[in-house]
Amino acid sequence: MSLSKEIKDLQMMEQNTVLLLIGKTGSGKSATGNIIFNDRVFESEMRSSSVTRVCQKHTGSVSNRSVTVIDTQDFIFSTHTEFDSDSELKKALELCSPGAHVILLFLSLGTFTEQEMDFISWFEQKFGAEALRFTLVLFTHADQRHMRTLAEMIRANPQLSGFISRCGQRYHEFNIKAAANRRQVTELMEKIDRLVTENTNSRYTLEMMKETERRREEEKRREKERKEREHQMILDTVKRETEIRVRREYEEEKERREEERRETELQITLERVRIETEMRVRREYVAGKREKARLFTWMDVHEGFFYWRISINCRSFDRDFLEIDVEESVYPFIFS
Repeated sequence: MSLSKEIKDLQMMEQNTVLLLIGKTGSGKSATGNIIFNDRVFESEMRSSSVTRVCQKHTGSVSNRSVTVIDTQDFIFSTHTEFDSDSELKKALELCSPGAHVILLFLSLGTFTEQEMDFISWFEQKFGAEALRFTLVLFTHADQRHMRTLAEMIRANPQLSGFISRCGQRYHEFNIKAAANRRQVTELMEKIDRLVTENTNSRYTLEMMKETERRREEEKRREKERKEREHQMILDTVKRETEIRVRREYEEEKERREEERRETELQITLERVRIETEMRVRREYVAGKREKARLFTWMDVHEGFFYWRISINCRSFDRDFLEIDVEESVYPFIFS
């Protein structure tokens, strides 16, 4: 054995590796914890309702190193009443103090449904992108994958494949029914050791989760403000367009009424002129001692001007009816 290998092994023995187990009810968290320690340290049963009601912590020796495992309840699909997932999750991270070296995210191959994808979405939202570099996906119930390889199952699901990629392609297959198979535990611990080394012994902490919450609340606030601005812009646009339409309709109505008023005034003026003209012509006729005269008037237009034309039918003492155009009695008007 080389000196560097001996030093590394000694460091591993002195270091306590903290593992945080996260998964749905029935995914095998507690059973896996028992297999890792090769002892029944966590209460575990294969059933649909959650056995783990509170976070549990156990520290023991695994492959000549100190390992602490924090077993947790189902934070998203818990059936327990009065369960505060946020509060319990913070308690779990406090048990990891000063933080978890590795987050083992449990997914069951036997019941991989839409719920699993909802669970993954919840995990990414709650823990944040920073948590992915500490995450190792553990596929349990490997005996139920029906002859397909795990890699084939991952490739067949684009959402799952994308999540595994965001976790740095770190995943492991675990058969909880083969508890006596220590090789799968050794392989799991080797992957855990590599991840701890890659992260230079850094940890995922409660403060990281709080920072994720702060960013999420800030994003919600900004999104709310953005929607309020968009809503206000729509209201302002509708108000402006309504004002323009009402103003246009008002001006059109005002113009229509003004046009009607001008036409009415013009008709009154023309009628007055007609009457005055008839009366003047009649006076002239009477003054000229003409008898049995008949006066006709009508309106004519010439070069944009309106004229009253006047025709007098009269009978002299020695002639039949005679029509005379009285051109000097014409009154011009122009319309604007």
